[in-house]
Amino acid sequence: MFYLHCKKSLAMMVSLLFLLTLMTGYGFAEKGSTIKVGLLGAMTGAYALYGEALPGAEFVFSEINASGGIKSMGGAKIEWVYADTASSSTKVLSEMERLVDAEKVDAIIFSSPTAEVMAGASLYDKLQIPVISTIATSEPLFKYNLKYWRMLSIPSDEYGVSVIKWLKSLSDEYRVKVKRIAIATAEVPWLLTYLDYEKEELKKLGLDKNIVLDLRYSDKSELEGMSSILLKIKASNPDILIVNDAASTFPHYWRAAHNIGLYPPVTLYALTAIAYPRARAILGDDLMMQHVVSKPVFFGTIAHENTPHKAYQNLQKKIVPWVTKKRRKMNDYIYINTQAAYAFAKVWEMKGTKDPKVVNDALRELEIPDGDPALVMPLFRPSLKWLPNGKVLNARLPCAQWQGSLKDHKVELIFPKESRTAKPILSR
Repeated sequence: MFYLHCKKSLAMMVSLLFLLTLMTGYGFAEKGSTIKVGLLGAMTGAYALYGEALPGAEFVFSEINASGGIKSMGGAKIEWVYADTASSSTKVLSEMERLVDAEKVDAIIFSSPTAEVMAGASLYDKLQIPVISTIATSEPLFKYNLKYWRMLSIPSDEYGVSVIKWLKSLSDEYRVKVKRIAIATAEVPWLLTYLDYEKEELKKLGLDKNIVLDLRYSDKSELEGMSSILLKIKASNPDILIVNDAASTFPHYWRAAHNIGLYPPVTLYALTAIAYPRARAILGDDLMMQHVVSKPVFFGTIAHENTPHKAYQNLQKKIVPWVTKKRRKMNDYIYINTQAAYAFAKVWEMKGTKDPKVVNDALRELEIPDGDPALVMPLFRPSLKWLPNGKVLNARLPCAQWQGSLKDHKVELIFPKESRTAKPILSR
């Protein structure tokens, strides 16, 4: 009898433990708990445009909290804490450690350029907190096969390939001359990677022999230095000018172009920052109208208000008034940060836990298909998913152009053709 009693008790204990395990897996053990997210980025300094986009994640978390929190975790609320790298790679490690050790965050969204994201490489797997980095193209990190880090932006290869796709489309559809191609690249690792892919694509098209200038310049160049660089470009007399510019030299490039009278027949400008209203504020109306607006200057854009994508359109209607009300600065990078927040939220809801390992494993397997409300960025179609090394799949960079008058100008989509909102302007 004693044996039978012990056997029954043991069986009951095993069953209870199994039930508790199941309950934990479905989040019941975390009912009422709070999820805390670190919003890390360059909020001040030369790359402030990127960190200023972090409120996109705040918007998503606020919306989720207002609608009852993470349901599978009993309505768990999401908290967030900001951390500023001040556009300095040297601050990345200390801010990451502060977020994990002092703030006790369960996840991190990192909105900074590649150099800063690379600076954190030694900590991602060590801290074992899932990180999604937005903005950064991240090519140098893929070789490390990091487990707790993944990127959510346009990879370097897609940037480089996209620029040459624009060139080919302009040539095929509008017979734009491509006999003389000049390339100018800021000496930043990820931009030099763009350059490699651009030259590889030009070679595939048999256009590498048309390169008349392949120029590098320091990303620390001031106005005077940029002027001497652009004089060399002007002297090469290109039909097509490809500029792989850095955010730090962006205003100097355009002011120098104005000072020396550089007006290439076509400029393909591989810096998405020019697509934002802030570009007008930095350069001023006169310079924008003389060199950019309704001129043959083409660039990539992260998002466009008329992109035919239901989830993005729904998000846009809500987030723009929210940003205005909060007196934050609106830029298209905000949408990338909302996408990172939606990815985390989907996994928390699916797994019913904030456990970093469980969440991270789920992110590695996650696929958000087109038509899912959580896929808010039309950049990633037909689905959002990652390779094991953290590289995002299915990223596509559209081509755009500023068009209009001084009082009424806006960004128009040019390529892909099926999403075009206006015909390209190819003359001055």
